[in-house]
Amino acid sequence: MKTLADLKRDAKSGTLEARMILRCGSTDIPEQLQGWRRIVDSNSVAIFVLRHDGRKSELPLKKASLVEYDGSTLTVFSAGLRDLTEQEKRVMDGWKRIASTDEYKERAINDAYTDGSSTYYQEKWYFENAGFGYLMGCKEERGMRRDFATGKIFDDKVKGEVVMRYEIRKVA
Repeated sequence: MKTLADLKRDAKSGTLEARMILRCGSTDIPEQLQGWRRIVDSNSVAIFVLRHDGRKSELPLKKASLVEYDGSTLTVFSAGLRDLTEQEKRVMDGWKRIASTDEYKERAINDAYTDGSSTYYQEKWYFENAGFGYLMGCKEERGMRRDFATGKIFDDKVKGEVVMRYEIRKVA
Protein backbone atom coordinates (compact mmCIF):
# COMPACT_ATOMS: atom_id res chain seq x y z
CA MET A 1 0.00 0.00 0.00
CA LYS A 2 1.32 3.42 -0.92
CA THR A 3 0.83 6.56 1.17
CA LEU A 4 -0.98 9.81 0.54
CA ALA A 5 2.45 11.46 0.27
CA ASP A 6 3.29 9.02 -2.55
CA LEU A 7 0.09 10.00 -4.36
CA LYS A 8 0.86 13.71 -4.02
CA ARG A 9 4.42 13.17 -5.22
CA ASP A 10 3.14 11.15 -8.19
CA ALA A 11 0.51 13.84 -8.89
CA LYS A 12 3.15 16.57 -9.08
CA SER A 13 5.09 14.51 -11.62
CA GLY A 14 2.19 14.81 -14.07
CA THR A 15 2.49 11.16 -15.09
CA LEU A 16 -0.85 9.90 -13.75
CA GLU A 17 -4.36 9.74 -15.11
CA ALA A 18 -7.50 8.94 -13.15
CA ARG A 19 -10.90 7.60 -14.12
CA MET A 20 -13.76 7.86 -11.63
CA ILE A 21 -15.42 4.48 -11.16
CA LEU A 22 -17.53 5.15 -8.06
CA ARG A 23 -19.14 8.37 -6.79
CA CYS A 24 -21.27 8.54 -3.64
CA GLY A 25 -21.90 4.80 -3.74
CA SER A 26 -23.00 4.77 -7.38
CA THR A 27 -21.32 3.76 -10.62
CA ASP A 28 -23.58 6.24 -12.46
CA ILE A 29 -20.92 8.88 -13.11
CA PRO A 30 -21.97 12.27 -14.57
CA GLU A 31 -20.80 12.75 -18.16
CA GLN A 32 -18.36 15.58 -17.34
CA LEU A 33 -16.59 13.30 -14.83
CA GLN A 34 -16.34 10.24 -17.09
CA GLY A 35 -13.23 9.06 -18.87
CA TRP A 36 -9.54 9.36 -18.16
CA ARG A 37 -8.33 12.71 -16.85
CA ARG A 38 -4.77 13.74 -16.14
CA ILE A 39 -3.71 14.41 -12.54
CA VAL A 40 -1.72 17.62 -12.85
CA ASP A 41 -0.84 18.89 -9.37
CA SER A 42 -1.24 18.56 -5.62
CA ASN A 43 -0.94 20.58 -2.44
CA SER A 44 -1.19 19.74 1.25
CA VAL A 45 -4.96 19.12 1.17
CA ALA A 46 -5.86 18.07 -2.40
CA ILE A 47 -4.86 16.76 -5.77
CA PHE A 48 -5.89 18.47 -9.00
CA VAL A 49 -7.34 16.75 -12.04
CA LEU A 50 -7.53 18.36 -15.48
CA ARG A 51 -11.12 18.59 -16.67
CA HIS A 52 -12.14 17.96 -20.28
CA ASP A 53 -12.55 21.72 -20.78
CA GLY A 54 -8.93 22.32 -19.73
CA ARG A 55 -9.62 23.73 -16.25
CA LYS A 56 -8.37 22.18 -13.01
CA SER A 57 -10.75 20.33 -10.71
CA GLU A 58 -9.84 19.90 -7.04
CA LEU A 59 -10.20 16.55 -5.27
CA PRO A 60 -9.93 17.35 -1.54
CA LEU A 61 -8.06 14.77 0.52
CA LYS A 62 -8.88 15.87 4.05
CA LYS A 63 -6.99 13.27 5.99
CA ALA A 64 -4.56 10.47 5.12
CA SER A 65 -6.58 8.09 7.30
CA LEU A 66 -9.54 8.57 4.92
CA VAL A 67 -7.57 7.75 1.75
CA GLU A 68 -6.29 4.46 0.33
CA TYR A 69 -3.87 4.50 -2.59
CA ASP A 70 -2.09 1.47 -4.00
CA GLY A 71 -0.78 2.84 -7.29
CA SER A 72 -3.68 1.57 -9.39
CA THR A 73 -6.68 2.60 -7.25
CA LEU A 74 -7.48 5.69 -5.19
CA THR A 75 -10.33 5.39 -2.68
CA VAL A 76 -11.64 8.33 -0.62
CA PHE A 77 -13.77 7.64 2.47
CA SER A 78 -16.03 9.78 4.62
CA ALA A 79 -15.39 9.99 8.36
CA GLY A 80 -16.78 6.95 10.13
CA LEU A 81 -18.92 6.59 13.23
CA ARG A 82 -17.57 5.20 16.47
CA ASP A 83 -18.91 4.71 19.97
CA LEU A 84 -18.12 7.23 22.68
CA THR A 85 -15.01 6.63 24.75
CA GLU A 86 -15.30 6.26 28.52
CA GLN A 87 -14.11 9.83 28.99
CA GLU A 88 -16.67 11.13 26.47
CA LYS A 89 -19.40 9.13 28.23
CA ARG A 90 -18.49 10.74 31.57
CA VAL A 91 -18.71 14.22 30.04
CA MET A 92 -22.07 13.42 28.40
CA ASP A 93 -23.39 11.98 31.68
CA GLY A 94 -22.37 15.20 33.46
CA TRP A 95 -24.31 17.24 30.92
CA LYS A 96 -27.37 14.99 31.19
CA ARG A 97 -27.37 15.56 34.97
CA ILE A 98 -27.40 19.34 34.41
CA ALA A 99 -30.02 19.21 31.65
CA SER A 100 -32.36 17.07 33.75
CA THR A 101 -32.66 19.55 36.62
CA ASP A 102 -35.95 21.39 37.06
CA GLU A 103 -34.14 24.76 37.03
CA TYR A 104 -32.53 24.01 33.65
CA LYS A 105 -35.78 22.74 32.14
CA GLU A 106 -37.59 25.90 33.26
CA ARG A 107 -34.89 28.12 31.74
CA ALA A 108 -35.05 26.09 28.49
CA ILE A 109 -38.79 26.73 28.26
CA ASN A 110 -38.25 30.44 28.97
CA ASP A 111 -35.55 30.54 26.29
CA ALA A 112 -37.98 29.04 23.80
CA TYR A 113 -40.72 31.57 24.65
CA THR A 114 -38.44 34.61 24.66
CA ASP A 115 -35.96 33.73 21.92
CA GLY A 116 -33.35 33.50 24.65
CA SER A 117 -30.15 31.53 24.57
CA SER A 118 -28.96 31.06 28.15
CA THR A 119 -29.29 27.27 28.05
CA TYR A 120 -27.53 27.09 24.66
CA TYR A 121 -24.55 29.02 26.00
CA GLN A 122 -24.52 27.01 29.20
CA GLU A 123 -24.26 23.80 27.15
CA LYS A 124 -21.63 25.29 24.84
CA TRP A 125 -19.59 26.49 27.82
CA TYR A 126 -19.89 23.11 29.57
CA PHE A 127 -18.57 21.07 26.63
CA GLU A 128 -15.85 23.55 25.66
CA ASN A 129 -14.54 23.85 29.22
CA ALA A 130 -14.48 20.07 29.49
CA GLY A 131 -12.32 20.01 26.33
CA PHE A 132 -14.99 18.22 24.30
CA GLY A 133 -16.67 20.98 22.27
CA TYR A 134 -17.45 18.50 19.50
CA LEU A 135 -19.82 16.60 21.83
CA MET A 136 -22.30 19.43 21.46
CA GLY A 137 -22.65 18.28 17.83
CA CYS A 138 -22.71 21.74 16.24
CA LYS A 139 -19.22 21.86 14.82
CA GLU A 140 -16.28 19.63 14.08
CA GLU A 141 -13.33 19.80 16.43
CA ARG A 142 -10.06 17.88 15.97
CA GLY A 143 -11.77 15.87 13.21
CA MET A 144 -14.68 14.79 15.43
CA ARG A 145 -18.36 15.73 15.78
CA ARG A 146 -21.24 14.08 17.64
CA ASP A 147 -24.01 12.69 15.45
CA PHE A 148 -27.42 13.60 16.90
CA ALA A 149 -29.19 10.73 15.12
CA THR A 150 -27.07 7.93 16.55
CA GLY A 151 -25.37 9.51 19.57
CA LYS A 152 -22.06 8.27 18.17
CA ILE A 153 -19.02 10.27 17.06
CA PHE A 154 -18.03 11.01 13.48
CA ASP A 155 -14.25 10.62 13.66
CA ASP A 156 -11.89 11.22 10.74
CA LYS A 157 -9.55 8.58 12.17
CA VAL A 158 -12.21 5.98 11.34
CA LYS A 159 -13.01 5.06 7.73
CA GLY A 160 -16.68 5.42 6.91
CA GLU A 161 -18.38 4.88 3.58
CA VAL A 162 -16.60 5.09 0.24
CA VAL A 163 -17.19 8.55 -1.22
CA MET A 164 -15.17 8.15 -4.43
CA ARG A 165 -13.04 5.57 -6.12
CA TYR A 166 -10.70 6.19 -9.04
CA GLU A 167 -8.78 3.86 -11.27
CA ILE A 168 -5.23 5.21 -11.66
CA ARG A 169 -2.76 4.60 -14.48
CA LYS A 170 0.63 5.96 -15.51
CA VAL A 171 0.98 7.83 -18.77
CA ALA A 172 4.05 8.79 -20.76
